[in-house]
Amino acid sequence: ILTPKVSQQWVDDFLASRPQNTSQNTFRYYQSCLYPAVGIDLTPKGINNWLTNVTKGNAKLSYYRAIKAFCNWLYKSKKIVKNPIELVGKPKTAKRILKAITKEELVTLIQNVTTLRDACLLRFLFDSGCRLSEVAGVTAKDFDYNKGFVTVIGKGNKQRKAPFTKETGELLQEWFGEHDTFELSSEGISSMLDRLEEKTGIICNAHCFRRGFSINQVKQGLPT
Repeated sequence: ILTPKVSQQWVDDFLASRPQNTSQNTFRYYQSCLYPAVGIDLTPKGINNWLTNVTKGNAKLSYYRAIKAFCNWLYKSKKIVKNPIELVGKPKTAKRILKAITKEELVTLIQNVTTLRDACLLRFLFDSGCRLSEVAGVTAKDFDYNKGFVTVIGKGNKQRKAPFTKETGELLQEWFGEHDTFELSSEGISSMLDRLEEKTGIICNAHCFRRGFSINQVKQGLPT
């Protein structure tokens, strides 16, 4: 029996098998991790060698998770007779403290923007803890200013409510009184944050705000 190898067709079939509510970000994640695996031996040794050479550091865990999902699908689909991932250990990752935006840094960042929209975005990211895609997708009708909540479409295409403060709500009302969206894609928001990071020296990607939101809520007494 010949050793099975990862084929482009199998990767494409795996992607096509994903549930209909799978986000585009998840598709891109699988594509970026699995297409480099095309041609490797589907054996524990082949997978381990690939993981060693394809990436370094904590990113290795992302590749492992992708190839694990792929191997499990191949086995359940009866495309392979043995599941090699069962004999591949989960990569160890270095423990590190991830950056979170503080209230003081938020003030500095807001002082360095020149438009109402960008100030709204910064405050909204910090107040709501929303993901980048959720922020880019909100519209004027999604806000309930009386209750201080916005309805967003989260992971799995599910609706959820996220909070914002009264002060942020006043800025949001000013912007959305004349606009239906933030008029920026996820990439546009990321570019704005990159420029701010270069200007202020404060690491401020969207997930830094999400962590800052969580820490701020815990400090205010909310349970984990």
